[in-house]
Amino acid sequence: MVRIARTTLRVIMLIIQLCLTLVSIMGTLSSILITSSPYNIYIDTPIVNMDNSSLSVTVPFGLNNTGLYDFTNVSLNVKAEFSNASIQPTPVLINMGSSSISNIPAGNNFYDSTAFSATNIDITPVTSISSIVNWEVKLLLTIISFYSLNLISFEIILNVTLGG
Repeated sequence: MVRIARTTLRVIMLIIQLCLTLVSIMGTLSSILITSSPYNIYIDTPIVNMDNSSLSVTVPFGLNNTGLYDFTNVSLNVKAEFSNASIQPTPVLINMGSSSISNIPAGNNFYDSTAFSATNIDITPVTSISSIVNWEVKLLLTIISFYSLNLISFEIILNVTLGG
């Protein structure tokens, strides 16, 4: 009787392990297909506004979840680096923060325009972005999410350079 119970338990554990392995393989292949298409992750031109003590960035972006599982715990992190040859020769690194986004169910699109701002930064003597020439803002955009029943986490890093 003990031998039958032990064998039954081993078979059940083997089936569970095979199912988890299959879910992981399907999730990995699906996430590779999602991130390999340029139409599934898109960033429109960010809008930058600045004065001598604050910087605001609006990032229009979208995710198209064409996979088998939901995107969960999606967040967008933004870091900015401001430089200008005549006013600010040493680039100023500014952590703009992060924004949590609701889950994106399988088969759905998400498009939003998320605003980030940083205050109490020293970019003197800038009075507004229209008052300076040859400025450059480099944005480091990081999209982080979990996928495949939270078994897979991924991070997408995009660099965007804006200037005027």
